Amino acid sequence: MSLLNFDSLPAGLEQQVGHYTAQLWAESYELHTAQALFQYQGGPLHGQAAVTRLGTVTVIGAHSEALIAHVLEELLTQVHLPVTRLPEGVRLSRRGSGTDTITLIQNWNAHSLRWQDLELAPFSSRVLRETEVLA
Repeated sequence: MSLLNFDSLPAGLEQQVGHYTAQLWAESYELHTAQALFQYQGGPLHGQAAVTRLGTVTVIGAHSEALIAHVLEELLTQVHLPVTRLPEGVRLSRRGSGTDTITLIQNWNAHSLRWQDLELAPFSSRVLRETEVLA
């Protein structure tokens, strides 16, 4: 696989990638032996690869939060890792395994928010008890 095109997209300019919309950045690739997972539709990149895979390497060349989330969720599911969708500014970390697992939730927002029956104060972090871990 080799880089074919790279373009910054001016504010307001969008490029379709399947049913996703890329903004700010769009790269396309010549595949050689890689597989195209998503291609651009319309515009000057029409038909060119936007997301590629070769073996265990996946390259996402389009800046689309929804596309990136979709590709990452598929990859995580394939390797049997749990996927947890979080609100903007919230981070969930797990360390350890089995009964030695610690789950930390952090709210990096300047406002409080509620997520899965948990009230998260602004700029806060806390270790969750096993009974609070819902995801």
